[in-house]
Amino acid sequence: MTTLIVSDVHLGSGFNRAGELASLLTRKSFGRLIILGDLFDRPQTVMLRESEWDLMDAIRSLSQRKEVIWVEGNHDEGLGEVISSTLGIRTEKEYEWTSRGKRFLALHGHQFDIYTSSGSFAASFAGFTYGMLRRIDNFTGTDLFHRLCFENRSWKRSSEMVKESALRFGMERGADIMFCGHTHRAEKDTRYGVEYVNTGCWSDLYCHYAVVDEHGAMLKEFIADSGAQANRLGFAVNRANAA
Repeated sequence: MTTLIVSDVHLGSGFNRAGELASLLTRKSFGRLIILGDLFDRPQTVMLRESEWDLMDAIRSLSQRKEVIWVEGNHDEGLGEVISSTLGIRTEKEYEWTSRGKRFLALHGHQFDIYTSSGSFAASFAGFTYGMLRRIDNFTGTDLFHRLCFENRSWKRSSEMVKESALRFGMERGADIMFCGHTHRAEKDTRYGVEYVNTGCWSDLYCHYAVVDEHGAMLKEFIADSGAQANRLGFAVNRANAA
């Protein structure tokens, strides 16, 4: 069974590519979908845009003929029962499965982020700054967010901290491949005999997803414009045309 994994859509945030994700989900061939946390931006009831409702409808439709699992994130924590009843999908704190002799483990990744888990002022300020920069990018069509955040040393250290802890956790649990989201930084790495795959996000100019099939785990970048350049974030990922 081919598994497709996405994370960090942040419905209700005002900046995401929900419509394009809905299109991807209806066009791609797979048997299992894992939504790896932060499907919603916050647990409160929010007004959704038409494209966000389109994504909700696509997920609900998929759940009637495919296996769909939502794994809880830090932004949509506590929404398990609501998501399960609304979308008709399975909800988990973490999800584990085996295929072709390999053990896969998927969880959002905020569990390994000491800033998020501590609820500190620094985490709140970082979240506020993130939102402001994304709004500027969304309004101007620029890449300010990546230039100021993704290349920031503190942001890189936070992403590395999540990756390191996730890899050690995967090793302790006997996983061969560990999937996380949360950092919005799509990447692959291998340490301690465990492969780490971060599925990035769908709330940015650059969107990624993971595919697990008979060839292993692949990280792909969603390319809406066939003329766009691949690997724009400097990560070794596979191009995936929207069609």
